[in-house]
Amino acid sequence: MAWNSAFWETMAAACIRSDWLAHRRQFDTARNILATAAFDHRLPVVVEAESSRIGNRQIPPSLWKRMASAGRIEILAPLRERARYIVGSYGELTGDRSALKARIKALQPFHPRETVVGWLQLAENGASEQLALELMEAHYDPRYRKHRARGRFDVLAALNLNSLDGDGLDSAAREISDLLLSQ
Repeated sequence: MAWNSAFWETMAAACIRSDWLAHRRQFDTARNILATAAFDHRLPVVVEAESSRIGNRQIPPSLWKRMASAGRIEILAPLRERARYIVGSYGELTGDRSALKARIKALQPFHPRETVVGWLQLAENGASEQLALELMEAHYDPRYRKHRARGRFDVLAALNLNSLDGDGLDSAAREISDLLLSQ
C-alpha cells in the first residue's frame, strides 16, 4: 500500500504526546496540523488518550467519549528505559531545577514527606533518570493502572519494546501501522 501524506500528517499530529501539548506552542502546532491535514476517513487515526485535558484545555466531551471507548494498543517498556527516554524528551523540565522542584512539591499531598524530600534531593543533585524512574514507579504508573482498571476497552495489541531509542520507536511505529492497516 502506498503511504499518502494525509496518513503521515495524521499519524504525526496524533502521536504528539499530550504532555507536550500542555505547552501552548505545541498545542497550536498540533491543532494546525490536524486542521489542515486532508483526512482520509478510511484510514485509522492514532491518539494518546491519556487525559481529557491538555494543559488548561478540555477535549470536547463527544470526542473524548469516542477516544476513551476506542481499542487500545499498549506499549510496554522496561522502567529504566522509560526513565531514560523521559529525561531525553523533557529536557526543559530537568533543565530548570527550581521549576522541577516546584512540580515535585505539588505531589506532597499524595506521598509521604520523606519520599518527596528524596525526590527533591534527586532533583537538586541532577539525578534526572533516577528521579524519573522513582516518579513513574511511585506516582504515575499506579495512577495509570487505577485509571485503566476502571475502563472497559479492547486491547488490539501489546507491544513489548526493549528500547525507546530511534530504532525501537521506528520499529514500533511500523508494527502499529501494519496492525491498523491490516484490519
